[in-house]
Amino acid sequence: MADNNPGAMRGRVRASVALITAVLCGALPLLAGVAIYVTWRLTFWSALESAGILTIGLGFVCQVIGGISLLASVLQASHLDQPQKQRYRFWFAAALLISNFPVAIVICQSVSEVKSRFIVDVNNESGHDVQRYVVVAPDEIKTLRMIRAGQRGRTYVHVDDYDCLTYKVSHNQATIEKVGPEGGGTCFPGKGVTIRLTPDGGSEVNEFFDTTAERI
Repeated sequence: MADNNPGAMRGRVRASVALITAVLCGALPLLAGVAIYVTWRLTFWSALESAGILTIGLGFVCQVIGGISLLASVLQASHLDQPQKQRYRFWFAAALLISNFPVAIVICQSVSEVKSRFIVDVNNESGHDVQRYVVVAPDEIKTLRMIRAGQRGRTYVHVDDYDCLTYKVSHNQATIEKVGPEGGGTCFPGKGVTIRLTPDGGSEVNEFFDTTAERI
């Protein structure tokens, strides 16, 4: 019988090993990439960004190896009497391999969006409630509603492709503008700005550079 044929047995083993290799090549970079992204969102460790880039590169290599392994498994199995269950395993391995690409694209887009956020903190030390505070950026407007006395409101805007920023603030609005660097120099703005509303009706503005402020 075919089941007792040593050649058929070796063929099944080779097909199984190739299929397992394809599954691992699809699953490992996918799980590693998602784990690195989730950890980065929780900690914002800069080292994880390098790890993510490395994972993408290694993931591409895994996709090539996994694709070749899957093809070898399918070709090997085509000479054998394979049950329907085995075909489902082929489709599962193929789905794992293919899913790496859209997941990597979504993660890269999300990282880019988060890193482009410019945080705006409004500390209300004026002694009275602020019903509404409007943050006006070049490309969007955000509104903070009801910042009670002694409390803080936080939002973010996206300010892309800028050299320097200037701020015009009052008790109810902050305007963020892009300007060119003076004297042809280069300006490196921070990750966000803290606006302190003072009891005398004035405002104090301070940029901050701590990357952990991106946790929003």
